[in-house]
Amino acid sequence: MYCLARTLNIKSAATPAQWRSRSIYRVLTDRFALTDGPTSASCNTENRLIKKLDYIQGVGFTAVWISPIVKNIPRPQPMAKPITATGAQDINSLNEHFGSAADLKALCNALHACGMYLMVDVAPNHFAYAGSGTAVGYRKFVPFNSQSYFDSFCWVANYNDQNMVEERWLGDNSVSLPDVDTNQPFVQSTYNTWIQNLVLTYRIDGLRIDTAKHVEESFWDSSNNAAGIYAVGEVYSGDKAYTCGYQSASMVFSTSQCEYHFYEQVDTRPNRLQLLSSTESLPIHEWEILELVSMISNVKDNCLDSTLLGTFSENHDIPRFASYTVYAGQEQHYAGGNNPYNREATWLSGCSTTSTLYRHIASLNQIRNQAIYKSGDSYLTYKNWVIYPSGNALATRKSYDNAAIIIVLNNMGSNGCANTFTLANTRYSQGATIYDVLSCTSVTAGSGGTVHVSTTAGLPKVFYPAAMLSGSGICGL
Repeated sequence: MYCLARTLNIKSAATPAQWRSRSIYRVLTDRFALTDGPTSASCNTENRLIKKLDYIQGVGFTAVWISPIVKNIPRPQPMAKPITATGAQDINSLNEHFGSAADLKALCNALHACGMYLMVDVAPNHFAYAGSGTAVGYRKFVPFNSQSYFDSFCWVANYNDQNMVEERWLGDNSVSLPDVDTNQPFVQSTYNTWIQNLVLTYRIDGLRIDTAKHVEESFWDSSNNAAGIYAVGEVYSGDKAYTCGYQSASMVFSTSQCEYHFYEQVDTRPNRLQLLSSTESLPIHEWEILELVSMISNVKDNCLDSTLLGTFSENHDIPRFASYTVYAGQEQHYAGGNNPYNREATWLSGCSTTSTLYRHIASLNQIRNQAIYKSGDSYLTYKNWVIYPSGNALATRKSYDNAAIIIVLNNMGSNGCANTFTLANTRYSQGATIYDVLSCTSVTAGSGGTVHVSTTAGLPKVFYPAAMLSGSGICGL
């Protein structure tokens, strides 16, 4: 069985508004469902992915983001023994290690039959060469088979210089990444035709744009219009003003980009806030929650639409941190560090559906889907509102009166003291029964809808009215 329920036949590309409701599971295509060794490169991995859709759907995900599908630099290479890097050599051919054109179409059809969306990773910024930037064999590249299509070789030396970021090269002397000159009209038109054909041929629903900030800004308007679908760009920066700039109306980034400012705020401290905590919360008494509160407010004020941002805490380029893009293996509590150790093969876990984080993430997806079912766009477009900030706890509300999800996080850690406080501005009705859907315990809203909260062992809470849970099966209701 590859699908738990065939609920929707998706016939056209999904809009950004439709992507709001999606919870995305990120897989490295050759790292997910093989049965060989941990660094094996096997054919038909897309077919193996189809056979595991019940596992992905069982944890509540409604979209799958896969690796770049084009012909890649030969492997193994030092930075990525799996065939997962964005190291294109021929964008007009598929990566044969992942499967054929028929296999990719079958994957898309299977996802759509399950009511799920397909997101594909693309990297227009660069190609890849196994060697120094001074010795690149440009004739290997298709369709840009001449040095004239690329910026002159020079490494990025200052990431605060935007011209340098856009016009210089990434990579190293083992694997250099020749920087495509996306200012050239021929390059732009070629890429536009390619992405349009790719989307139409394989019925792709969304794109993830690798190294988006390294591409000239003038490229994006025509490129995203040609694709005609939701696109989320990787803008690796903790600067909120900088990252929100890529969501401006002029950029037309399908109004979205990966929320690196959130990752940087939460994940770069010596002790980190445990957002997906279950039984292993970290003690992080030095965490300044008020800085996170300020970040949430600034993003709402400065980004064009914060409800379309791609929030995450793990991906294939950064050390793991056990987001709503969840990276394969996160649900099995994988703990790999920097690349390539964060690219562990998911099948080695046995793909348990009873592991603590698998069930925990399933509960979070389940309550989110219930809120979407009950409230629709009024839930999806509501911008998260902080209703309780303190030095060791944070509570946010999403949605309106009597239908809000309230999430309570804290930084006390699994060995920390119990903490008790009262939430106001919940918008719940006095006397309403409110469930913490993670523990399936209930409280009664007090005067003015106040909710008394007790936290222990650093565990989070997710509150939702019992009246909105009726018939859902959540907590037996």
